[in-house]
Amino acid sequence: MFSCFAYTEDVQEVGEWFTSGSSLSLQNFWGWFRALYSKVLRQEGVEAAARVNADFDRQTVRIDGRLVSFEYVREMKRDLARDFQVQMGLLGEWLEFGQVADVYTTVMANKGVKVVDNISGRGSVFNVLDASSVAGYCMRFRNQEEAGEEHKRCRILKVISSITKLLMLSVWFNPGLPLRFPELSILSFGGSQRNLYFDAGDRVFIIRSRYNKNTKYDTRLLFLDAGVSAQLFWLIYVLWPFTISLLGGGGG
Repeated sequence: MFSCFAYTEDVQEVGEWFTSGSSLSLQNFWGWFRALYSKVLRQEGVEAAARVNADFDRQTVRIDGRLVSFEYVREMKRDLARDFQVQMGLLGEWLEFGQVADVYTTVMANKGVKVVDNISGRGSVFNVLDASSVAGYCMRFRNQEEAGEEHKRCRILKVISSITKLLMLSVWFNPGLPLRFPELSILSFGGSQRNLYFDAGDRVFIIRSRYNKNTKYDTRLLFLDAGVSAQLFWLIYVLWPFTISLLGGGGG
């Protein structure tokens, strides 16, 4: 999952995404982010859970002795959502596509669309919901002649990269506890390493984490909320197929 950050030219970009359009301090953000991520890097995910305590009366959460307000976390999530929409707007200058809410409401969240997924299955998400289910929302160039213009293709790919990073950040802390480093590295929706599944009842995505540390296995089911599930569904079914076509020289 976080492999999309491997070649980030300006790491401060991540902090700016979290703090844009709000009163949050970029410096304070980095202190909070480093504290959480250092735990992840040391692979202390489960052990760290004992040091994460929420106080709903005071609207705060204490992480390893560090107090963080709910409002701070809410603002970070709102900032990510705002920046996601900004990047979507940039894509809309060149491309036509189904909007996140429309695709989610009419396909993934539609109880009339049958969804039966095996939480331990190794097939693809496309075996659960076929790619044809979003046929009416596919991404395409507004002006097909622009598909052959290399500079515009490069600009579009840069925006797609930003959208992917923003969404992966949202996925990272959306379940409520930051994922451990091995879990950050892979988000797979098909094959033997698959760890992303549909919840047929609530129509959200589940991350099935099974991590081996010192021969001790731990399995967790991490539920994403509807908002992030909608964005992730759109990414997998609409954005990435177009990206693959674009990288292959096609124009969608």
